[in-house]
Amino acid sequence: MRKLPWHTRCSLAEHGAAVKAVAPATKGRESNRIAYLVPHSAACTGLVPLHRSENCCAVVDATRSARLSPHSFLPDPRAPCLEETGARESMPDAAAARVRLGRSFYERPTLDVARDLLGRTLCRSIPGEGRTLRGRIVEVEAYDGPLDRASHARSGVTPRTRPMFEPGGIAYVYLVYGMHHCLNVVTGGAGYPAAVLIRAAEAPSPDENASGPGRLSRVFRIDRVLDGASLVGRELWLEAGTPVPDSAVRRTPRIGVDYAGAWARRRYRFLIAGHPAVSRPRERRSAAGR
Repeated sequence: MRKLPWHTRCSLAEHGAAVKAVAPATKGRESNRIAYLVPHSAACTGLVPLHRSENCCAVVDATRSARLSPHSFLPDPRAPCLEETGARESMPDAAAARVRLGRSFYERPTLDVARDLLGRTLCRSIPGEGRTLRGRIVEVEAYDGPLDRASHARSGVTPRTRPMFEPGGIAYVYLVYGMHHCLNVVTGGAGYPAAVLIRAAEAPSPDENASGPGRLSRVFRIDRVLDGASLVGRELWLEAGTPVPDSAVRRTPRIGVDYAGAWARRRYRFLIAGHPAVSRPRERRSAAGR
C-alpha cells in the first residue's frame, strides 16, 4: 500500500467506488480534513482532485469496501484528472475495472467520449432482483451538434430530444420503428445537443446477444423509463473497464443514415476491430438520428 501526494486526492463518491475515510492527526482549522483510501484506476478519466490540503493524501488499497456519501465531496470540474497529473499506482486489474466513471468523463467533446467509451463496462442494476448486468462496450456512434443531419437535434428542442440539450452524463433513450429502444450517452455541456449511441456490447451471459442497439437494450432491460436518467446514479452507470489501444480501434461511417447527405460519410462510428459482438451494417439501426 503506497501513499500518494496530498495534491492528488480525488473524488470517487460520484463513481460509487470503494473508499474508506480516515481522520489524520491535524490541529486547528485543518482538523476536519480527512484522507481517503481510494482504489486507483488504470483508466481513470473523470476522476478529479479536490481542494488542496497539506494534511490530505490518497492511499491505494483495493481491499477496502466502505462507501461514502456523495455529499462528502466538493469536486472541482476544472481540475485535471489523475491520469493527467501522473499520479498512477498499481492495483489489481479487477478492482481498477470497477471504478465508476464520473460526470466529467461525459462533459467533453462528443468524438472524444465516443472513442473512450470502447472497453468501458455498461452496468444496469435490476430493481427488485439484487443483481447488476454488465457488458463491455465494443461499438458506438457519435451524433455531434445541431448541424449533424443524422442527429435528432437537427430539428431543435422537442419533448423527445430534450435530454440531448442537457449537460453530459445522462441517458437519452428513444424508441425506433415502434419496437426497439436505443441507449445514448449525452455528452458535452448544456445547450449543445450531442450524444453517443451504444451500438453493441458483450452480453452479460453467453446465451444472450447484445450486438446492435435494439438487442443491447433488450438484454440490459433498458427502455424509456431510463430516458434522462443519471449515468452516475444507482440504476445505470459505466465503469472503467479495460482500455482499448488505438491499434485495435476502427472508425467507419455510421449505419443507416444515408438520408444525412455529406454527414452520412463522416466516420463517427467507433468499434473494436474483429470483435464478434460488433453489429453488422445490414441491421440498419440508426442512432440519435431517427
